[in-house]
Amino acid sequence: GENEWTASTKEQVIRLSELINRLVTLAKFEEQSNLIGTNIDFSKIVEKSSKSFTALAKKGGKNFETKIQSDILISGDGNAIYELVNILIDNANKYCDDNGTIGVKLCIHGRTFKRAKLEVYNTYKAGKNVDHSKFFERFYREDQSHSSNISGYGVGLSIARNIVRRHRGKIIVSYKNDTIYFNIYFNVIDK
Repeated sequence: GENEWTASTKEQVIRLSELINRLVTLAKFEEQSNLIGTNIDFSKIVEKSSKSFTALAKKGGKNFETKIQSDILISGDGNAIYELVNILIDNANKYCDDNGTIGVKLCIHGRTFKRAKLEVYNTYKAGKNVDHSKFFERFYREDQSHSSNISGYGVGLSIARNIVRRHRGKIIVSYKNDTIYFNIYFNVIDK
């Protein structure tokens, strides 16, 4: 029957299953060298993902702001790009300061060489003296902000980086004014 031991075991099995699924996803992205891309509406993907996190963020007492330019097309795997955006917004929600702000912006960047620029940011006062480049390492959860109080395994941003690389994009993390920014750049497709 159900008791505290079986309930605890069930919880651990669920957590391990989630970790295994994340690692399998990461392994798949790492071993795929050829990306067969189609034209995808990046704007719609970012909009859909943002909407799915808005209520969660607000329930947690956080501000959620978006500014998404419409009709931005890129070439790629739509499911992988959706996973990328979900990882970044989920991460922003998890590590956002209490009563802080989460933001998602998508626009065309550049005048001569135009690129899609996705910016996901959140207030993160504890990030002042942190080596942000380590965030992309698998299982990185060293500092207090990545403590066991926050669910996750430290593989999400590693998966995000691999998705960006497979799509010949660029991902940059920066920190300014108590806010951490993840900026992702992809080549756009002219209409």
